[in-house]
Amino acid sequence: MQEARLSYFRTCPSFCFSFIYPYATCFFYLPGAFVNAFGAIVLGAPVGIKYWIATIYWSSLMSLFTFVPAACVFGASKVDWQNALSHTIYCTSSNVVDYMISAPSHGAVIGAWLGAWPMPLDWERSWQEWPICVTYGAIAGHVIGMLVSLILIVAHQRRARVKAD
Repeated sequence: MQEARLSYFRTCPSFCFSFIYPYATCFFYLPGAFVNAFGAIVLGAPVGIKYWIATIYWSSLMSLFTFVPAACVFGASKVDWQNALSHTIYCTSSNVVDYMISAPSHGAVIGAWLGAWPMPLDWERSWQEWPICVTYGAIAGHVIGMLVSLILIVAHQRRARVKAD
């Protein structure tokens, strides 16, 4: 009963121990933050002591949007991670939880990428600095992804109801 309280949607609750579970989630949070920071630097984020703290904060936010929800639900199951975070999930999934994990994660990444477009423009506004507009884009993308997942869940429920009739 205690496992259900920790994560209602956990795919394998038998491996969810009450004293290990928060530390296991942190195990996925930190590598996720490093992967996001590395990806941001590779894609053109400014490098330097002045921007390092901002990059760490942004990568932590992105890790919370992308890696932590999947880690809480799927744990270390490689197959579940691949199935939930692949792009084919939107056409072939029969699991509502996959929509709840993948759409907001994809929305955050796409929103951050689209949020970066005003940064190189020479308007010299304060909101064009790293990572302000990228953060707003990630938050907006995550919210839009949550709305998309809600729409996909409702469509999935209607499709299941039609098949049952």
